[in-house]
Amino acid sequence: QFKEWSDRLARLGYTVLLPSSYSARGFCDKHKDTARMPKTFDEKPEQIVSRLYDVDAASLYLCDQPGVDCERMGLLGFSQGGTMVMIALHWQIEQALGYFRKTMAKNFDIEVPDVKPGRPEFQMGIAYYPGCGFDGVVPLETTGKAVENEFLPTAPLTILHGSKDALLKDCSTEHGPGRRQIQAKQVAQKLKVDDTYEITVYPGAAHSFDNAASKGADAAAREAALKVALQKLATQH
Repeated sequence: QFKEWSDRLARLGYTVLLPSSYSARGFCDKHKDTARMPKTFDEKPEQIVSRLYDVDAASLYLCDQPGVDCERMGLLGFSQGGTMVMIALHWQIEQALGYFRKTMAKNFDIEVPDVKPGRPEFQMGIAYYPGCGFDGVVPLETTGKAVENEFLPTAPLTILHGSKDALLKDCSTEHGPGRRQIQAKQVAQKLKVDDTYEITVYPGAAHSFDNAASKGADAAAREAALKVALQKLATQH
């Protein structure tokens, strides 16, 4: 799946970088290689915050490479990678990290520094079947009273999900509480900016629907989602 997408994007003329959050920490898979998973990465909130720093470091590295336009960078992710696309586009990264430090970080095994200044502003994000709960890293409240704690993407965000995926519920108001979708609308209205949160849900599709090797593979949903993703990429030329 990752090679297929890397090759596809390279053929279209994009420079592609895949941060490896697992091998960089000395293990291969968080589901099958738990014995080697470091203590600093064995809780979901730790994984999310750590991978935010991975995205940050990867984007700064790319900006230093010849031929890379730092002002035209985008994000593509799958499952928790899709979650990271959402968080990396979040309008209040520093606020979210501060909230995490105050409410959760004391219970975990990682330091939570601020992100370094000068991080690039991503121009778009495509998130395949993400979890939208974020495991406490960004609050889920939808009162609209403290919008600084609510989610809003800073660039066009396209979410591609399946109706049978348990991770869908907080991504879509049509298929569950949809609290992230509600938050994005509330914050956009409060700030008087465009709501760039967009989600497409494929009926009957399950998690990893685009992966031919997955038991949830769905060829029709895969092709439909691919068409949407490529159309979104084309708008960034």
